[in-house]
Amino acid sequence: MSTTTQGGAAVGTVAVLGATGCVGRSVCDELSRTGHRVLAVARHPAPHTRPHAFVPLDVAGTAPERLAALLDRYGVTAVVNATGGWGTTVEEMRRAHIDLLERLVDGCAATSRRLRVVQLGS
Repeated sequence: MSTTTQGGAAVGTVAVLGATGCVGRSVCDELSRTGHRVLAVARHPAPHTRPHAFVPLDVAGTAPERLAALLDRYGVTAVVNATGGWGTTVEEMRRAHIDLLERLVDGCAATSRRLRVVQLGS
């Protein structure tokens, strides 16, 4: 089941993309502290992701259907996109900031439920 109750409010599983970065790490910690289950998603694990379910995944290189299946499998109700990074070429920047977001939107749209999506950026 994807939700529990805390103080009368539904609390579900939140996928945090970019969970190993400094922003993603803080988001995972706060979500856990407030009773959410966290699905940490990043290309490589890090020690601070151990308390959470972790999936190694390069979202920018993943087919939207595969992402949708992953979100459904874990009963995700919301996604926080805390990915980021800098590239040295236009292609690297496009992959990290445009391709990834397009795949995320398409993947979320292909899930069996309507998801909340939070896009972090600067």
